[in-house]
Amino acid sequence: MTQRFSSFRFAERRETAERAYRLSSWPIYLPLCVMMGGASAAGAIPNWILQVAAIAILAREFLRQGPNSISLPTSYRVALLAIATIAIVQLTPLPIAGAGIHGVARGVLATISVERHWVPLSATPMITVASLLALLPAAAIAIALLRRDTPLAMLPPLVVGVALLSLVLGLVQVRVGGDSPLYLYEITNHDAPVGFFANRNHFATLMLMALACAVFMLRQQESHTKRQSILRLSGVFGVAIITFVVLLVNGSDAGILLFFPVIVASALLYRNVKVPGILLVSGLIVLAAVLAIGTINASALNALLHRNDILQQDRSAIWMTTLRLIATSFPFGTGLGSFAVSYANLEDPMKVTPIFVNHAHNDYLEVCNDLGLLGVSAVILFLLWWGR
Repeated sequence: MTQRFSSFRFAERRETAERAYRLSSWPIYLPLCVMMGGASAAGAIPNWILQVAAIAILAREFLRQGPNSISLPTSYRVALLAIATIAIVQLTPLPIAGAGIHGVARGVLATISVERHWVPLSATPMITVASLLALLPAAAIAIALLRRDTPLAMLPPLVVGVALLSLVLGLVQVRVGGDSPLYLYEITNHDAPVGFFANRNHFATLMLMALACAVFMLRQQESHTKRQSILRLSGVFGVAIITFVVLLVNGSDAGILLFFPVIVASALLYRNVKVPGILLVSGLIVLAAVLAIGTINASALNALLHRNDILQQDRSAIWMTTLRLIATSFPFGTGLGSFAVSYANLEDPMKVTPIFVNHAHNDYLEVCNDLGLLGVSAVILFLLWWGR
């Protein structure tokens, strides 16, 4: 009798363990990424923990057998192939004479007094490796969401919930003041609500994601009466107004500008409207023209919006220097993550300011600089897939 009872308890524990193993890990891992991954250099240890956890999640998902195992769509396979191709091309040592090594890379090697006959295309190979590892958390969540038993309905409320926590923390940060210990990072925007992040732009991005998710959740609510429909629509307007006010308090220019296309896309999502292809293409062309005009006239625009903000006014100069950097490194690029080092080698010593330029503050320019033609091709392919 005792032996039979022990066997029953063992089988029960085994079933419990298997059930726990089958549970998705992303509902826990995603909030941790938001709460712990709010900075790069200042959050090195939390980011390392998240990357190790990502490796464990990926190993678990790829080794899973049975009906709930993952099946990679073609788009995912292409993305992984693109990442692998970029890594191999940039990190494989090549003869310096025949590799087409650009002047910036030679300048970096000369600066650190290194003479090598075989060098990779990346001017900073170790930083390139670190940048590739930084993709692991996003890859882990994306792969985990492919499971057939994944409760995708949890995703929108989870994003909204994490955004609300970040918003509450951000409002308390502003209420206490710039010296508040509630700011999680020493280098941060002390005059703005940033929540779990170090940068106000990242906080604004989370708020915009939460806006779209909240609209989707409201759309899912059934309305059997006119009163319920009005209440649901009022909720959409309320969420949109609150988000816009938060962005104004946050002060992120990118967040405020992106609010308008996000609210249009959210409205189409709420109404379940399928946009005609010609209208979508026309809208993208107009948007690209507006962005191009804004970039060309960035100096005047930044001076108007930020009369006392030296960093914002200098961004147009950063972009122009980045374009010069691209001209010296294209089509190979300076290497993923190498922007700060490469930019410093091209700066005019007579015009250097106390501001440290660690990014181009324009993702497309920085991708073009770091990854060259391969990076530009990858971005174009992604936009075509995403737009479709």
